[in-house]
Amino acid sequence: QNDFDISTSPVNVQNIRTKIDKTEIHFINPPRRGKRLLVLDIDYTIFDCKSPSETITVLKRPYLDTFLALVYKYYDLVFWSQTSWKWVEAKITE
Repeated sequence: QNDFDISTSPVNVQNIRTKIDKTEIHFINPPRRGKRLLVLDIDYTIFDCKSPSETITVLKRPYLDTFLALVYKYYDLVFWSQTSWKWVEAKITE
């Protein structure tokens, strides 16, 4: 038996189930049929979170609009972040 195999530990399985049950998924647009899913990390990838600015035009990375417009043709986009949903929604819908 592998003492380091956490995948079958009852405690770990229960912790994962608890997290899943508590996780809220917020859809802004429904998924589009036939599109693959592209998950983008907001923190430091899409936005420069080290910037003291709170305006979207300063926080967003160069060419972000062009990139998003190009990939949206082929993918449904999901924005992931460890920050609160209110902040994420405010930034991506701005």
